Amino acid sequence: MELSLSSTSSIVLVYDESKDMSSEQLAEYLNEDIRKVVLPTIIFVGIEMLLGFIGNLLVLYVFSFRYRVCNYKYFVLSLAVIDIFTTVTTMPGEIITQIYWYVYSAPLLCKMKSFCNVFTLTAEALCLLAIAVDRYRKVCQPLAWQIKAQQTKFICLIIPLVSALVALPTPFLWGERTLTKTFKNITGEVTICEKDEKFETTNYPLIYISLVSCVITSILLSMLCSYTYVLVAIIKERRLHKTMRLKQNIDTNPGVLEVSDKATDTSDVEKEDVSASSSSQQQLKIKHVLTPWRLNSTRLARRKRVRSKTMIMFSVTLAFIVTTIVYLILVSIIASSDDILQTLSDVKKAVYFFFLRLYFINHVINPFIYGVMDPKFKESLMLIINRITSRV
Repeated sequence: MELSLSSTSSIVLVYDESKDMSSEQLAEYLNEDIRKVVLPTIIFVGIEMLLGFIGNLLVLYVFSFRYRVCNYKYFVLSLAVIDIFTTVTTMPGEIITQIYWYVYSAPLLCKMKSFCNVFTLTAEALCLLAIAVDRYRKVCQPLAWQIKAQQTKFICLIIPLVSALVALPTPFLWGERTLTKTFKNITGEVTICEKDEKFETTNYPLIYISLVSCVITSILLSMLCSYTYVLVAIIKERRLHKTMRLKQNIDTNPGVLEVSDKATDTSDVEKEDVSASSSSQQQLKIKHVLTPWRLNSTRLARRKRVRSKTMIMFSVTLAFIVTTIVYLILVSIIASSDDILQTLSDVKKAVYFFFLRLYFINHVINPFIYGVMDPKFKESLMLIINRITSRV
């Protein structure tokens, strides 16, 4: 979604007022000025594009070949595909828009970039919402119905279709538009990638932006509610485990073993069976007493893995929520006032453009989160690095 952005900053290029300036020259002057303003943003988006593409390719490789079939694997792969798609469509399109802001001459590229912008934002939000529901079921309702692996694959296939339907109006509402600009009493026309000229005087673009913003906001609220319940459940579960471990340490009843993450001591069991004449009977009793602990230990290990994956997905979701809220606020400010950018200095404009495109970080940060919080992913990356360095 692009909004009308105007520049009133002074042009630093030398201009001879005694000569006439054509409309094309005026557009070039204005474009050169705005290009210098947004140059830091162009560089920033370029770095995001490179890191996001390489990082998510590694995610695709590692999770495709080194992770067993599970919901976590499919959701991570789905996010990686969305992020790679963004790095090869939306981000390059945004860089081109920033470079040729007032001399845009690619109507098809403008429409496709606008479509991909809404498509990737919606797809990322829907995928993270599905992950939040899956984490809620596993943490808060572990004994109730769960999303199966086959259902997860179906959800990951449906998300792009739904996102495409949401973004479908974008190519019709957005496109090239001609504006009249004035510089030093000289008036000329510039071409920008913004609302299509057919809908320039209508409220359809604003209505569509409002509807999409409401949808994204509802998804964000749903994710926040889900993870609130999840985090509360995790805190309670950890407190319970701490209490049970403490109880085990002070329990003096012979032959009773409580749930513990540590290996149990069988010395009490052996003392209890000292009168038994058969060593086989003693081994049977030890096995009988240890079996519940082994089952509980396995369950604890499984719950620990669930909590670990939940915290990873929560970190990914939190980064998305924060940057998306910033993006929606900035878009809302511009939508509510057509001339607000005309009152900003070059520095303030540069800051605005930078934070407006900060939400691209969602498509870059995920591999770094996996590398820090997922030991298996980190181990796989180290193996890949060692193989590459050994060949060099």
